[in-house]
Amino acid sequence: MVRLSNRACCRRLLLFLLSSICGWAMAVEPLPSPLTLDYALSLADAEHPERTLADAALSQAEAARHLADSNDDLRVDLSAELRAIEPSEIAIYQTHNDSLARLKISKQLYDFGRTAHALEAADADLESRRWQLMEVRQQRRLD
Repeated sequence: MVRLSNRACCRRLLLFLLSSICGWAMAVEPLPSPLTLDYALSLADAEHPERTLADAALSQAEAARHLADSNDDLRVDLSAELRAIEPSEIAIYQTHNDSLARLKISKQLYDFGRTAHALEAADADLESRRWQLMEVRQQRRLD
């Protein structure tokens, strides 16, 4: 027999109470009297964990596509360092400011087709995720 600590029992009780309250808070509306196909299909498209995962995978594929597209864009890097120093007695300029700012602009001119192939792969992955989302939706409609 497994004995739970007081802390674990309290956590489980709190989790049970919260889930009960959330369950009661979600009011389930009754089905319409003449149930139509459109209404039944709209229920199938409602939130479901598999649908949420498929949507997240699609969003991730879209982000990867944007990242692959941006790899050969213009890059601008700006950095700044603020610093105060005590200058040497023999220094010509006796200023305490030793700060600096850098601006770096770069653009890759040629990458031997790497970006084009990365875009093709990202497009294929994006299309695959769209098909997976459609498959999840269709499976939910069959259930």
